[in-house]
Amino acid sequence: MTSTKHLTHYQVHAKRGTAALDDNGILPVSQGTSVHDGWTVYEGYGCQHALCNVHLLRDLIFVEETTQQPLARQMQTVLLDLAVPIA
Repeated sequence: MTSTKHLTHYQVHAKRGTAALDDNGILPVSQGTSVHDGWTVYEGYGCQHALCNVHLLRDLIFVEETTQQPLARQMQTVLLDLAVPIA
């Protein structure tokens, strides 16, 4: 899936990864910011990259549960406090 403020493009492809993304034709020419889950295949594209906040939150929960690091809980709170409610 690739989206802008007004449009969303869905694609079904027989393969995953670079083959599917290249066939899509969007990321190879994108000059914007790709917000994604951090999957390493995205790093091969020259656009700007940002980690999806839901995936970041999931990673912070994992760190908190497996290491009991207080900073992971604090960062979850910061991230959730910054969230804009969906109306």
